[in-house]
Amino acid sequence: MRQLTRYHGIVVGLGRIHLAHTLASDTLPIRYLAACDPDPAARSLFQDFLHIPHIFSSSHDLLQWVLSTTNIYVDCFIAHCPSSISARQQSQWFRTVASIIINCLRHHGLQLFCVLTPSKLEGVHIPSSFQDTLQQDLWITSTTSLPFPSFGDSIDDNATAILGVTPPSAYQLAASIIKSTSRLFFIFWQLPSVTRREWHLVCVDLPSYLSLNPDCLTDGRCLFATINGRNTHDRVSLSDWDILSQSSQRYDDDPPDLNHRDFTGIQFSRSFHRVLSDPTVRDRVLAMHFLLPELPFPIPHCL
Repeated sequence: MRQLTRYHGIVVGLGRIHLAHTLASDTLPIRYLAACDPDPAARSLFQDFLHIPHIFSSSHDLLQWVLSTTNIYVDCFIAHCPSSISARQQSQWFRTVASIIINCLRHHGLQLFCVLTPSKLEGVHIPSSFQDTLQQDLWITSTTSLPFPSFGDSIDDNATAILGVTPPSAYQLAASIIKSTSRLFFIFWQLPSVTRREWHLVCVDLPSYLSLNPDCLTDGRCLFATINGRNTHDRVSLSDWDILSQSSQRYDDDPPDLNHRDFTGIQFSRSFHRVLSDPTVRDRVLAMHFLLPELPFPIPHCL
């Protein structure tokens, strides 16, 4: 069993000052191996705050690094599509990102990716071939609408998060928004196990064009998305963004196959025989965001 102090990640186009400060914290269990951003100021943040060893000016250069680098694991991949590029550049950007994801899976053990895109009002179009290509490579993907104001409180619009996991290592993906000062997007994904269910975590910064609705986490409500791979019952894959309340018929507060208390908070699982060496990191993450060990919302269960 390989002992880790950090999970390994790659980040594309998320060079923002509050992101850099947040991810630079010692309490976050993610070490970024590589990053890219066309903005020199963003690359400077990656270097000065995150101390990322490999920083590139384009996603193409990052792809070449992924192809030429050996003997590394990449646990998570996070990308943010810029709204300032042309339609032709967007198409090329999505093709390159798909290639990065596919090659990280084949050569570096990637298990989860999250691609954040601005709203259609900002001119971003997601090519259908992007998810088609990834699904042909056995990724299970979900396109999730993020229903938050993108230009202030006066205009409501939807941004998009494309989430992906790999079978059979991932059985269910659940994404939840946690209201915190650092605007983090916490993604949990679940691994199948005969004896227990285990959770992974990756932290993604909410882009600056998204504003958290202050009411989105009141009354026990939780924004989430689910993906279910095929299991012994050949259940149809699910991909929906919904708002749950504890009184909802779809939510079981005490499911018979899961001890809910064991899964309150953030837990990390063994992946490729890789496990975090410090089990208390979960509590430090929660404390940093002023959250109690018992989260203010229920982690979604299988539907």
